[in-house]
Amino acid sequence: MSTDKVIRPAAGPSSRDGGRDGGHDGGPGGARRGAVSAHRYRFAAMAGDYVRAALGTGVFAFLLLFAETGAWGLGILLTLTTVFALFAARTIIVHRTRVEMDDVGIAAFGLRRRAIPWSEVRDVALKYYSTRRDRRRGWMQMTVRGSGQSLKLDSKIDGFDRIVRRVGQAAAANDVELSEITAANLYAFEQDDDDDRSFN
Repeated sequence: MSTDKVIRPAAGPSSRDGGRDGGHDGGPGGARRGAVSAHRYRFAAMAGDYVRAALGTGVFAFLLLFAETGAWGLGILLTLTTVFALFAARTIIVHRTRVEMDDVGIAAFGLRRRAIPWSEVRDVALKYYSTRRDRRRGWMQMTVRGSGQSLKLDSKIDGFDRIVRRVGQAAAANDVELSEITAANLYAFEQDDDDDRSFN
């Protein structure tokens, strides 16, 4: 659980922009971009969400169409079908999202383009969510805010470690105040050079 304590990150966590695609124009704010690091959600990482979305939508839609139940039952089935259908839509949107980093900032391309220059990063949250009581399985989620924009990424995206380190560098450069949990998680990434870390 997060606390109200805030810590300033240690300056200069390493930045390793692997997978560069070469120079491009049109970075955040229209500035000239240097080498671009591109990151996507691979199908293998999203497969579990696709299976859950398909099973949930299919089962509850089938029951909605063919089960004999009263008004309350129909309402519950309709709600559950809608929830899983929305989850399926979200899974598709996330899977099609592309994140790019360059010398200027970070940008996400999905339903719409959202870009935050490194110099405008004003808030960072990095949390771990466990799926087991022993906390050995789970995922991490990072939220970056600045320039009136908000980017939310999770550890399923390719190169999540590199993104976290670069965001941590921007937070340090901008003297961003971080929660104790976020600061500890950023420090752990700074100390760990494993770019293939698995959270699942």
